Amino acid sequence: MEFVPYDQFKNIEFIAEGGFSKIYKATWIDGPVINYSNTRNIRQENYTVVLKKLNNSNNITSKELNE
Repeated sequence: MEFVPYDQFKNIEFIAEGGFSKIYKATWIDGPVINYSNTRNIRQENYTVVLKKLNNSNNITSKELNE
């Protein structure tokens, strides 16, 4: 798992809303690492991802994370 700053996403599009969260589709500009190296990691740029914005995340349960 990797923390990705908000400014690394573009083309953010609302998909749906559930009881505990809102779901969005976006393009991750740098993308995930696909090849780790001692000198430079290779990333898959402009990678499509799903983002989940949690409601009331102070007391989140595994059920809510897996919604």
